[in-house]
Order: sequence, then structure tokens, then C-alpha cells
Amino acid sequence: MIANQVEPGKKYNYNILIDGKKIPAKHSQVFQTQPFFAYASNEDPPSFSFALGSCSYINEPEFEVPGKTYGGEYFIFNSILSKKPNFMLWLGDNIYLREPDWDSRTGFFHRYRQQRGIPELAPLFASVHHYAIWDDHDFGPNDADSSYWMRETSEEMFKLHWGNPNYAKEGIYGSFIWGDVQFFF
Repeated sequence: MIANQVEPGKKYNYNILIDGKKIPAKHSQVFQTQPFFAYASNEDPPSFSFALGSCSYINEPEFEVPGKTYGGEYFIFNSILSKKPNFMLWLGDNIYLREPDWDSRTGFFHRYRQQRGIPELAPLFASVHHYAIWDDHDFGPNDADSSYWMRETSEEMFKLHWGNPNYAKEGIYGSFIWGDVQFFF
């Protein structure tokens, strides 16, 4: 979905419809557009805040090794939201692909759906802008590199699930401007 008829600096409420039927929301469905800033103006750029995060390991009992797992402590997502950041930068290992995920598109879809499906994360995704880069665990196996056999699928899935404003033809490179700051991926 692309919201291309919005005005700068405004809040918008939205609803999710499936087959024309409104899906009841369990949390606020509001987003705010970036305030307008022109470099040529005499005004100071608008202030803003953002959150940084990485290493979002979401537990899934049937795929965990015995013993203590890495994930948990999902209340962090509500803590981030309570600070009211204008946007969040996800700095890699945003999901942790497991061994059963590495060999299929279905595995990638499953892992993204599993992460996005936890209730603690939904309000943050529903109301804050998100920009992301990847690291090895959301790309493929541990320490995977460009020789990974599912590289193209991994890139496709990343671009499908992370709505960065622009991407290079190949790779996940891009940039965006917020106020008077340009961020490069």
C-alpha cells in the first residue's frame, strides 16, 4: 500500500479492510507524515527523534534448541513506542531465519509472518515509520554472504517486508531524508 495523497505534518487514522470488511483493530491505527522542511526557508529544521534496534529474536518453541533461548522480553517494543519516535531504524538481524527457513520462499514468509505476528510488536508497526537494513540472520544462515544459494529470494523477501522508500536495482541500498538529515543504507 502506498499512501500518496497525504499532506506533510498531519496525523491520519486508517482501517484495514479485507474483502471490503473492516478488520477490528486491537491497537491504535494512526500514522503521522513528516513535517515539511525547505532548506531555503529561514526556519530551523523540525526536531525529531528515532529509535534504533537490532537482533529481534522472536521465539518459536518448535524450532528452538534445548535450554535457554535467545528471545523474549518483548515488552521492549511497547517501551520504544511509549517514547513516541518519529521513526525506527532496524539495523539488522531484524528476524532470525532458522535452519528450516533457509531453503524455501515459504520458510522466509513463515519467519517474517511469525515475527510480525507477535502482539507486542503490532502497535509499533502500526504507528511508526520503519526503515531497515539486514545482517546475516535476516539474510540466511549464520555469517551468510553473497554466495548464499537463496540470495535473490532473501533480497526479494526483505524488500517485500520492509517498505524503505527506495532501493537500488540490486541490493538493499538506499537513503531517505528526515528534516535536514539524510540517512544512507
